[in-house]
Amino acid sequence: MLLHLRIQNLATIENLEIDFFDGFSIMTGETGAGKSIMIDGLQLLLGDRADFGLIRQGSSQALVEGTFDISKQTALKRLLSESEIPHENELLIRRMLNTNNRQKRFLNDTSVTQGLLAEVGQGLVHIHGQHDNQALLDSSRHLDFLDAFGNLFPTRGALREVHKKWTRKRREQEEWQERLANRTDRQMLLEAQFQELSSLNLERQEMDDLETESKMLANAEQLLSLYVGMQTVLYEEDGSIVEVLSSLKRQLQDAERMDPGCTALLENVDQSLLQLDELSQSLRHRQDRIEDNPERLAWVNDRLSLLQTMQRKYRVTNTTQLIELCERHQTELKGLQNLEEDVSALENEIHELVTILREQSTNLSSERKKAAKKLDEAISRELTELGMNRAKFETSFEKKYDDSFSSNGADRVEFMLSVNPGQPLRPLVKIASGGELSRVMLAIQTILTTDTVETLIFDEVDTGISGSVAETVGRKLAHLGKRQQTLCITHLPQIAAFAEHHYAVTKSTEKDQTYTFIENLDKQHAIMEIARLLDGSEITNQALKLAREMRKRSHSTTET
Repeated sequence: MLLHLRIQNLATIENLEIDFFDGFSIMTGETGAGKSIMIDGLQLLLGDRADFGLIRQGSSQALVEGTFDISKQTALKRLLSESEIPHENELLIRRMLNTNNRQKRFLNDTSVTQGLLAEVGQGLVHIHGQHDNQALLDSSRHLDFLDAFGNLFPTRGALREVHKKWTRKRREQEEWQERLANRTDRQMLLEAQFQELSSLNLERQEMDDLETESKMLANAEQLLSLYVGMQTVLYEEDGSIVEVLSSLKRQLQDAERMDPGCTALLENVDQSLLQLDELSQSLRHRQDRIEDNPERLAWVNDRLSLLQTMQRKYRVTNTTQLIELCERHQTELKGLQNLEEDVSALENEIHELVTILREQSTNLSSERKKAAKKLDEAISRELTELGMNRAKFETSFEKKYDDSFSSNGADRVEFMLSVNPGQPLRPLVKIASGGELSRVMLAIQTILTTDTVETLIFDEVDTGISGSVAETVGRKLAHLGKRQQTLCITHLPQIAAFAEHHYAVTKSTEKDQTYTFIENLDKQHAIMEIARLLDGSEITNQALKLAREMRKRSHSTTET
């Protein structure tokens, strides 16, 4: 239940604080006074998307803060606990909007996401506004209302999951059938390319190896000459490296007998001679590999040319990619060979899903009809309480069963109404009387509002009604207030007369700035406000007398 509301720097509201109470409350005020800003503020508090244009001109930040009694809301407390929000029996919600298009949201001083705020808001307050009326006039939304009343969304959700799987399998089936239709041409192409690639007997990194070999074969004579020359420098010519180091070693050996400190130098020379021997062996090994073989060179160059041609043909850059392409072709060929079996298996799976969809749709349809019967009876009772004793409300079903299916099941429903005996049932959208429509809307909204939401707010519920119809609506709202905290924004004195708490919204202009105020009226001022609604800005004694009588009569009829 909403206990307290504070709004700062929101549109025409500079600073506003107001307490709220249980029972039936109304809010009145001249057009443009700022009643809609109050609703905007509450919707922000409950998780609606931020409208930064609402920040008051000249201010850098807007703030909306509300305190709620949640002592009886077990489900909401569970949600807060699961979300690690500290709580007891009160919940403080605060939301701030800044002119830099940034915002902050808090539950009991804990920063929260937009999604969590909206989820919490749904469990606190239900605001019935003009958009609800439009939704009820849209027959495509009636199925949602019925499923909400019958608590059928879990069942519908299970069907929707199967429908998603069925839709996905149908897309796969179309793709497979297209592949099946194009299988012959594709298979011939793959087989030709696979044969061409596999006949090459490709090896990974083959291009690099062939390029190295080609270079060596092309320069065989020069390489042989170089390796022979290197061996000569090492061993064979006068003054060779090995000869010089061997002479140095002998001299160091002589020196070592007289100077033991030369031992380390001698070891260095020994190590150098060992390394030169290893170098010589490596040179001989490479020299032995050199082959002056024009036939081999021609074959290597032909092979390189062939591989380069294949790489260009298949738009790859190395032999590894050619090998991978060959492997993919082989895999796809096997798949094409088993395509008919795969398509058959997929069709069987789709058939099983269709069977499940039909069964779930039939069960859901049966549950909907049971719920519709209860809904029709409940709304008819509400309409009787609203003075439409002869009205008949009925949920019309139309089956839309075909192989295309729907994620919502096999039903199309529409709410129908007959206002007077002998008149046929007609869709809500074709009801001419604004008064009748408003009462139907109130009846449906009353039925669809669960007891888990402790606060109901009605905005524009009085559209198109007056006189005795308005009095009937006011009485119904007052009875609602005995069950749940109910707040109604109205222009009608007949509804205002039933209020236990009357809030007046006013505005004033000072130095080109507009200010909105709200006041919880005492009994005498509430009577004066009802008189203003009756008679306009000039309140007469007759209007005051009538307002007093209306309020007395209204309160006496709701005390029982």
